[in-house]
This record gives sequence, C-alpha cells and structure tokens, in this order.
Amino acid sequence: MSDDLSEFHQTFFEESFEAVEGMESALLELDKENPDPESVNGIFRGAHSIKGGAGMFGFEVIASFTHVMETLLDEVRNGERKVDDNIVELLLRAVDCLRDMLAATQAEEEPMSERVSETQQALEAVLADETATDSPAPTPATNGWQILFRPGPEVLQYGNDPLTIFHQLEQLGTLTCQCLSNALPDFADFEPGNCYLAWQLQLTGDIERAAIEEAFTWVEDQAEIEISALNNDNAEDSAASEESTPPILAQEPAAPPRAPATAAT
Repeated sequence: MSDDLSEFHQTFFEESFEAVEGMESALLELDKENPDPESVNGIFRGAHSIKGGAGMFGFEVIASFTHVMETLLDEVRNGERKVDDNIVELLLRAVDCLRDMLAATQAEEEPMSERVSETQQALEAVLADETATDSPAPTPATNGWQILFRPGPEVLQYGNDPLTIFHQLEQLGTLTCQCLSNALPDFADFEPGNCYLAWQLQLTGDIERAAIEEAFTWVEDQAEIEISALNNDNAEDSAASEESTPPILAQEPAAPPRAPATAAT
C-alpha cells in the first residue's frame, strides 16, 4: 500500500468515526412523535458518507452494512416509514455495530461478527415488512449521472487527489462510489506513488453536466472519464452539452510534463 493511499484511509476513518458519533447523538435526541427532518437527513447523510467511502476503498462488509442502514433511513426521511421505539433502538444498535466494524477494519482485523450479522438481518427484516405505510409513494425516475473515472498512474504524483474531486461532486448531489481494483498489479510490479484504482460513480440530483465536467478539470488530460445520463431528462442535457463543448473523455491519459534536467538536485 502506498503512503498516499494510507493517508486516504486515515482520513476516511477519522471522518467516519466523527459521523458515527453525530448519528448516535441525533438518534438519542430524536423526537419520535415529531422527528425533525433535518436531524433525520443528517443521520442519513452520515450513513451515506460512510457507505460511499467504504465502497471506494474496498471495505465491502462496511459498505453492505451501511447500505441497509441508509435504505431504512431513506424510507424514514421520505415519510414512507414511521419512527417508533423499535426503529430508533435498532438504528442505535446498528450505529454501535458500525463503530466496532470501523475500529476492526482500521486495525486490519475481521469486521464481521455474529452481532453485526444479526443486526444486519434485523435491518433487512424491517425493510422486508411491506406494512410500514398504508400507501407507499411511487418511486420517481432518478435524475443524475453515471461516471467512470479511471485516472492515469501518475495522477497522484502531480498533486491531483481523487478524494478532492469526490468531495466537490458531493456538493452537487448524492454521490455513490464503487472502487474498481482490477488493474492492481502483482506485488513485485507495484510502484509506490502510482494510482492503480478506478471508480464507478453515481451522482443523483438535478445537476448539469457542465458542473460535473468542472470537477474533473484538473485531471481531464490525465484520466479516462465517461459521463452518461441516468434518464431521458439528463440525456437531453448531455446531448446538448456534447454538441456545445469538447468531450471530457481522454482515450489515453496524457503523459505528465517532464521536469527540465537542471531541476534535479
């Protein structure tokens, strides 16, 4: 593992533990009779952020667990599920499990335990209960974008941090990240400082393609970037953007500039 990736992991764990504390405090203070929408949304964002980071770094057990939490919280915040003592108690139990999973993963130990497995099954059982509401609202078509981001190997060496790009995208809408590690070389061929990872991103919300392209401005010559719409509304925006602006896709990453010979010390 390169030093750069180790630093990214440390940031992920620090932010995740902070999010867990915030989720727990908000759940303990939640008014079950009249839950504050902002508090519920904050709890949802905490789970969503941890899920995205865990998926990006390949912590699949954590990503799977938080995905179930996120789904239940999404039903609560959309008014599709009522908040009661059982829901709050289960979510608090899940937050406690999530804290233990993060600590185990940070210590490079097995994050799954019988307690975690039982809690995830309990969350899934609640989600499978279709009597949560009398008339579930129809699911609208999702607006947003699918993005393939495959940086060139030298992208980290020139100060371009994928996490910075992801944080910028998170300001535009709801971001889901899946890490693609199929290009990792054998250990003997591993070059510290090179980037071997790629990401499949999904960004949902009413977002213009140009705003996404702007987030990738600094790496567009050093990466393969493919942007496609999730539905017809965005597809029309995508087509209009492609007619008026050059494509952001670089078929092969451009070679980084070489420093002049006199720069060496």
